[in-house]
Amino acid sequence: MSVNQSVSRQRFRLQIVRKGDVILNLYKHLSPLTLLHLSKKMPYETHAIRQRNTIVMPFNIIVGKEKTRDKYKRGDVVYSPQDGAIIIFLHDTIPSRTYNIIGEVENGIELLDSIKYAESIRIEKIE
Repeated sequence: MSVNQSVSRQRFRLQIVRKGDVILNLYKHLSPLTLLHLSKKMPYETHAIRQRNTIVMPFNIIVGKEKTRDKYKRGDVVYSPQDGAIIIFLHDTIPSRTYNIIGEVENGIELLDSIKYAESIRIEKIE
């Protein structure tokens, strides 16, 4: 069974004001505690902030490290315990720190590429 067919998948909509929607697949089996805490906060409004080759979305939860990786690909969705933020990678990268991998972008990554500085967003569970 591939990650895309996983029974632990939860779908979320990231609505970028005046631009459109990005669909995220987040997986319980990758970081169960992180996803549990994120789900409890939904729907959530914050900002998507462009920082080099990532989109950073501040998210007010406290979770420790969980199933981290040291290499990420374009479209990976992670949670940064150090920053208290959801991060989406826009390019393949090997960052200087590790993050809790929570999922991937299913559709709409081109909208994230169009963010230059910051955009208002709303994140909600759709399934």
